[in-house]
Amino acid sequence: SYAGLNLNTEEGRQALDSRVSSAARTVCRYKTGANYMTRSRSLARKCYTDALAKAKKQQAAAIEDERRGG
Repeated sequence: SYAGLNLNTEEGRQALDSRVSSAARTVCRYKTGANYMTRSRSLARKCYTDALAKAKKQQAAAIEDERRGG
């Protein structure tokens, strides 16, 4: 969600990036650490990068909408 963020500012866009990254990590169970199994890490990383790519498109649309006053 980008509620409460001003996407017309760099600070607002960075906050949105942080929210999206955090949500993708949670959904994909993307963790780092020596005890995390390699296969699980690989699958989680792919999930995470795919989620970020999809979210970037949605973010761009939201930023453009806000720029237009929406």
